[in-house]
Amino acid sequence: MTNLQIVNDYLKTNSVDAWIVYDFKGSNNVLPNFVGEKHFTRKVLLVISKTEDPYIICHNIDHFQLNSSDYQIVTYNTWQEFESVLKTSFNKYGSIIMQLNDNQMLTADSNIVQFVKEHITNKDIVNNVKATLTEEQIENHKIAMQHLVEIKNNAFKLIEDCLNADKLITEYDVQKYILKEYENRNLVTDSGPVVAVNQNAGMPHYEPNQQEYAVINKGDTILIDLWAKLKTENSCYADITWVAYAGKDVPKEYQTAFDVIKKSIELGLEYLNQNYLKGVRGCDLDDVVRNYIKSMDYDKYFTHRVGHSIYADNTPHGKGTNIDNYESCDCRLIANNTCFSIEPGIYTNSFGVREEINVCIIDNKVTVTAPIQKQIVTMNIK
Repeated sequence: MTNLQIVNDYLKTNSVDAWIVYDFKGSNNVLPNFVGEKHFTRKVLLVISKTEDPYIICHNIDHFQLNSSDYQIVTYNTWQEFESVLKTSFNKYGSIIMQLNDNQMLTADSNIVQFVKEHITNKDIVNNVKATLTEEQIENHKIAMQHLVEIKNNAFKLIEDCLNADKLITEYDVQKYILKEYENRNLVTDSGPVVAVNQNAGMPHYEPNQQEYAVINKGDTILIDLWAKLKTENSCYADITWVAYAGKDVPKEYQTAFDVIKKSIELGLEYLNQNYLKGVRGCDLDDVVRNYIKSMDYDKYFTHRVGHSIYADNTPHGKGTNIDNYESCDCRLIANNTCFSIEPGIYTNSFGVREEINVCIIDNKVTVTAPIQKQIVTMNIK
């Protein structure tokens, strides 16, 4: 008997309409029993109903990890869409069991929509105290950042040298090179990095692997997103994204998209510097960056939050304030001595552009801890 059959039998025997498994960033060890080991970065709910086919609610950025032949997939982008999906999906159930983690289940009646909304909100909003960095952690973050910048530069040079030598090089080759550099420099990471060319970069969380990757050719657009931290205890992650073109003359549409992203970051930093002491919420900073991209008619190509908390966690996604008024409305103030990313992107069917910087608030002052990409990296291809 499969896991799905076991659940269905339980629902029918106990007169329960649906069983819902909720996961956020690997918080629920039950979910992998149904979908396998995945790297979901946003809220995911598996819904098994006694009267319908099972389905999964997940963010659009994560849906590519799922097989639509196994489950129906319902996607959302914004936090408003997420709430709408909950209402549409759950209003029809009179009673449910909600699996929060591997040892906690709660039951609810037809008020499930409000229950789920309040519960998920309360679970996700963690006091910024838990994201505050020590002086040592900030220093370790800066050291890790120096390593990442050097590795990124070397990775682009590796691509250029191979192309000039007519030597085959793939996304996966570059990914392996970066991971080897982590090992040589005593850095550690949870996954990745992202090395993506052309249309692959149009999928924000695409990662090459041994079975699936693209060859890098002259004239390709290239995105590298890499994150790591020192192996020392309680070190804080650094996390950057840069883009390049395998040639000298950057295509106009690629350059235009990059310029929009670059300007949006500049406006975000300007707003943050001018208003931090008055109090800046994560949702406020998201609005500033996103509104500029929207004013340039690229909003439909920008389908994730502006940035995430960075801390000394097992992943680069920390528990502090996220720069988000899209996937959720993060109304928490950005706290002193915390770190976060600003990483807007434009994703089309032919390319993806994202620039990611890290910002630390140190003694109530805004500090950008990595070089800001001012122009697309070009390569002197013969």
